[in-house]
Amino acid sequence: SSRRPALPLPPAPRTVTGVRGSMHSPESGKASSVTHSPGIPTPGAATVTVIVRVRPLLASELHEQHLIRTHQGTTLILDEPENPGAKDVLQREGAQGTAVLASPPLASYTFGFDHVYGPASSQAEVYARTAAPAVKAVIEGFNATVIAYGMTGAGKTYTMEGTLDQPEHRGMSPRAMEAIFEHIRACSDPSKNFLVRASYLQIYNESIADLLKPGRTGLAVREDKKRGLYVEGLSEWVVRSSDEVRRLMARGQALRATGSTRANELSSRSHAVVMVVVEQTEALGPTTPSTAGAAEGAPWEGSCGSAAAAAATLRRRLRVGKLNLVDLAGSERNSASGAVGARLEEAKKINTSLSALGNVVAALSERAVGRGRAHIPYRDSKL
Repeated sequence: SSRRPALPLPPAPRTVTGVRGSMHSPESGKASSVTHSPGIPTPGAATVTVIVRVRPLLASELHEQHLIRTHQGTTLILDEPENPGAKDVLQREGAQGTAVLASPPLASYTFGFDHVYGPASSQAEVYARTAAPAVKAVIEGFNATVIAYGMTGAGKTYTMEGTLDQPEHRGMSPRAMEAIFEHIRACSDPSKNFLVRASYLQIYNESIADLLKPGRTGLAVREDKKRGLYVEGLSEWVVRSSDEVRRLMARGQALRATGSTRANELSSRSHAVVMVVVEQTEALGPTTPSTAGAAEGAPWEGSCGSAAAAAATLRRRLRVGKLNLVDLAGSERNSASGAVGARLEEAKKINTSLSALGNVVAALSERAVGRGRAHIPYRDSKL
């Protein structure tokens, strides 16, 4: 498996996932390779999906110009009222208090996605369709990325991280870690050992900081043939349970840059990335039993089988999968957020980096269909 991180996806709707390898061409409808990593986990399966999650409307939003509704789980419809200034344009109905138009809309705009979740969707439901396939692929040795994109206040951080001390409100990052360790606990093959490492960083005003090692800021992105893409000086933590990961995430969340704007009382002012590397070694051929603490040390508690059965082998197969869980800072318009001073400078950096991400994906997509430029502007942003 390549150590190269999966392809970052475009600043499109709310949540996007990718299991390295391809994007769909809008012209042919077929998958076209756009990364250096050959193959996909399941032959013929889509490796990039775009999923939208609509959060519940706030009281202040019930009388705004547009109203979103979903259709058959894959279609998002945006209605524009004929008279957006009138307070009686919207009415509420149904058990969930759903807001609907009281009169026919002036115009409706329809968009199709791999899946659309309505306001009543649960964290578990979103994880099962969005992140679970990516986690499974990582365990099998592929690289995968889950990116949450949306305007400020859209609920990205809630979707990705959630509330760690409330099980039903846990986001995709803690659920992904629980799934990884559940797989390790369920493994009964004595020839397999696992090692899980985690890192947590933020990109704030185009500067990379380690959220698990306070004081490590201004880190640089590097690349070499053996390690692939990596952040120089970023700490990696060997984790043995989902509880350990939860404690690390809580520590990192406390250090993440946040601020208040008119659009969001607690706005994330940085892009946050949780990086998880899952290494799996498998003994090939006959094994030579040894005692715990042999040459390479006894396997940690996440290994399958005993130390004696797994310590010494003639040959080993190594699988390495990397999972990137990305909570982007929200895009925003200054007229809506009312940002000034430091908040305005943060907004400029956020929007510039999101634009750079979009340019990279656009260039990769054009190259995939044979009409792109040779240069891909990766270096325009740390993101």
